[in-house]
Parts: sequence; structure tokens; C-alpha cells
Amino acid sequence: MKKGDFLAFSVILLCALLPLFLLLGQGVGDEAVVRVNGQVVARLPLEKDGEYPIKTEYGYNLLRVEGGRAFLAQADCPGLDCLREGSVSAPGRVLSCLPHHLSVAVEGARLPFDALTE
Repeated sequence: MKKGDFLAFSVILLCALLPLFLLLGQGVGDEAVVRVNGQVVARLPLEKDGEYPIKTEYGYNLLRVEGGRAFLAQADCPGLDCLREGSVSAPGRVLSCLPHHLSVAVEGARLPFDALTE
């Protein structure tokens, strides 16, 4: 293998692994903040598993927290698009149910490791 081949292979390998390193550094959120019409109605810790019914004048949703991840498990909105959004655990990630004016945002900055060095 020539020096140029090794360099090209190294660059390709680095580009392939870069997304993995970016995903690992996202951290883990501390709580799910539930908002209806932009107003905070609940703050739920992600470290405690449970089911949380959310009843508003717009409809019903069931938020489930399992293993540090939050997801919408039930809803009575048309289309049920909110149930297909998956789960969230990283700070800044948001679930939403537009017909119910509902959003669930993960907040906090707990990193998945103990210390950083510069």
C-alpha cells in the first residue's frame, strides 16, 4: 500500500466514523418538560420510569418514560403522527402533538461520562 493510498483510506475511515463520535457526545437529559400552548404544565424526571396522562381542552396524550427515554404512547388526535415520532433522551430533542398544542422537550446537560479534559 502506497503512502497516498493509506492517507485516502484514513480520510474515508475518519469521515465514516465522525457521525458516531458526534452522536456519543450528545449527553443525556435530566427531565422532560411538558408544555401546552407554550406553558409548562409538568417537569418529569427521565430517571424515573412511569406513565403520565396529559389531559387538556384539546385532547388526551399518554407520555411514557422508560430507561431514560420519553415517548408518546397514546393519543386521541387525528392521524396519530405524534405516536410515530419515536423517543427522546438528549437535551434539545422535542416531541410534539400539534392538534393538542403539546410539546415535550428534554432539558438538562448531564454528560454520559464523568470528566472532560482540555
